[in-house]
Formats: sequence, C-alpha cells, structure tokens
Amino acid sequence: AIWIIHFMQLMISYFFGEYNTAAQEAEAMEAMLHLHLHPGFSSLLVAYCLALLTMANDCHGRARRQLLKKVRRSMKRLEQFSSYIPENALHKLSLVQAELAVVNGDLGQARGKYLVAISLASELDDLAMRAIGCERFAVFVKSQGDGIDALHRFQEAHEAYKKWGAIAKAKQMEKDMPELVSEESNIILL
Repeated sequence: AIWIIHFMQLMISYFFGEYNTAAQEAEAMEAMLHLHLHPGFSSLLVAYCLALLTMANDCHGRARRQLLKKVRRSMKRLEQFSSYIPENALHKLSLVQAELAVVNGDLGQARGKYLVAISLASELDDLAMRAIGCERFAVFVKSQGDGIDALHRFQEAHEAYKKWGAIAKAKQMEKDMPELVSEESNIILL
C-alpha cells in the first residue's frame, strides 16, 4: 500500500507544478510499477510517464534517452491495458502520447493526441484525466501562440478540476490566472 502514498504525492506535486518532486516520486515508484500489472494501475502509469516526460524535457543526451526508454516501456503497458479495457486506459495512453510528441517536437501529432485524450475522457466522464488533458493542451496551444484557445482550454481544465473536487488546484489556477474567473463571470452574465 506504500505505492498509494507515492502516487498521491506524485499527483499533488504534478498538479501544483512541482515537477522535480513529482519526478522523484516517480523514481521511487519505479520498482513498484513493474510489480503491478493490473489495468487498474493505468492512472499510476500515466502519472509516472507525465513526470518522466517533464524530466526528459529538461535533459539531453544519455539521461534523456534513458527517461524516454522508461516512458516507452510504460506506454507499452498502457497499450496492453487499452487493448483489454479501452475505457480504462485509451484516453490515458493518448495523453501520454501527446506529451511524448511534444517532447519529440511532433506538434501535429501532439495536437491530435491531446484532442483524442480530452474527447475520450469527456465521453467516459473521467474528470481527472479531462482536467489534466485540458490543462496540458492549454499549455501546448499557448506555447504555439494561440492565447485565445489556451484561455478556453484553461477554463475547461479549471471547471473539470472543480467538478472533480480538486478545489485547491482550481484555486491555484485562479490565483495564477485571474482571467479565468473574470472570463467565466463574463460568460455567465451574457
């Protein structure tokens, strides 16, 4: 059950932008991940992959290759899970594929995979993955210079976090981007 503690610390760290801490938790979980092959661990694999991809973005050479190798190994497990139980893993796999495409510089692939991940998460009413997917897609489109679409996606993420019950995350987003609340207020008033 110790993996639950690492998983929660990883997710909280990742949600609040403490990527180094998230990556450390991911590394602490690595041995545990390979012991558990049950499809229910797909969320754990996603969190692990997202943290490793964040680390890989800041690395070069051998260190980056090693991190990406770990991501690909975990992605293979997600692919297996998605073939057994697509509704539990396919949207998660798509999110990891989107993030990997960003790291690899394949922006068209990234955009498509983000949209698939968000769409599937919405269909499945997986608020956590929808929130993460929308937020990561917002960061992506903002980096591409599309501030209007980014704001829209940040608003979607904000709303999904609130519906999911991640109130602290939603409040952090409001603090970091006050326009989220003012824009949502304007929409409601119209």
